Amino acid sequence: MSIVRKHPVMLLVIAGSAAAGAVYAYMAGEDINWDWQNYHDYAGFALVHGRFDVDVAPGGFQSFLNPLIYLLPYMVRHGLGAPWWGIALGALHGLNLAVVYWVTRVLLGRAADIWTLAAALLIAALSPMALSEVGTSFADILTTLPILAAIALMFSAEDDTPSMRHLLAAGVLIGAATGLKLTNASFLIAAGVSLLLVVRPWRAVLAFGLASAIGVVVTAGPWALKMARDFGSPLYPFYNTIFRSPEAPQISIVDTRFMPAGLLDALAYPFYWVVGRHPSSEWPFRDPRFAVAIMLLAALVVTGLWQKREVLQLRDRRLITFFWVGYVLWMLAFSIQRYLMPLELLAAPLIVLLLLRLIEAWREAPPASSRAAQAVVV
Repeated sequence: MSIVRKHPVMLLVIAGSAAAGAVYAYMAGEDINWDWQNYHDYAGFALVHGRFDVDVAPGGFQSFLNPLIYLLPYMVRHGLGAPWWGIALGALHGLNLAVVYWVTRVLLGRAADIWTLAAALLIAALSPMALSEVGTSFADILTTLPILAAIALMFSAEDDTPSMRHLLAAGVLIGAATGLKLTNASFLIAAGVSLLLVVRPWRAVLAFGLASAIGVVVTAGPWALKMARDFGSPLYPFYNTIFRSPEAPQISIVDTRFMPAGLLDALAYPFYWVVGRHPSSEWPFRDPRFAVAIMLLAALVVTGLWQKREVLQLRDRRLITFFWVGYVLWMLAFSIQRYLMPLELLAAPLIVLLLLRLIEAWREAPPASSRAAQAVVV
């Protein structure tokens, strides 16, 4: 609530974001995605009616995923008639824009004005994967909310030293998101790596790690205990080459359809997305933002080398570390586009930030004579 008290306009942003999500969900129409029909609806139903000890995997191996994240869509969809359930979920999903606004204010600091904030919100609002999940039962767009909120807390200190209170809250949030959907572990690890750049890194990493463990245990612990009791593996039937449950084959269940064919193919993914190639998704989309972020970062590196000075602040480097470590881990583990949604939305404030840093670097560039003198001294 402190962010709301400090910035009353945040109330308008929250209301506007929820309204935008609700309207978009209504315009998109009723959600009938395959995963909803296969196991999302069943997960909520089984959790409410205690069917997990009666039914035999009606949704295939997805029947054994943590059902907690699907309880809310189930209750809303079956508690409200159409189109109100879609509007309600859309309003909740729309709050991602409000969190992007918060993250942008935190990252830009004094440079955050109506134009930079509007630019970040517009770029975020055009996120193809996020738009595809507004008003649906998918968990990706729900767990993006606590992940982005955790980023805002981790970068909220202007002196680049996150407060212990913020670190603990961020850890619980991103840990909870990981417990609800294990594919978010990429961002949990990336957040921990980014903390290695703060003043007291090990203290920060330890606090964040303990808090994130609490978040994981709260949201995933009961289900993991049930899987371990019933099948001999807390992550049954996944990673069974490690846990070796006798109830499942000794194989790892991995979807490799979207993985890059090699290093060059992996490096090309962000540029594939610009021209509409979609090796990371079953459905076509275009998204230039990752390629734009790469080009801006490259321009900043060249600028820093040319001007022989640091053009990025420590907090900028922490954010870039989180973003690209999370991206690499995502690619190595899944390469499934919708699992990248937190970075898809975070790309908006990142692009605005990098562009501002590039403009500042050239506006404040030392004169050519000064650079020549530095070169002589060196």
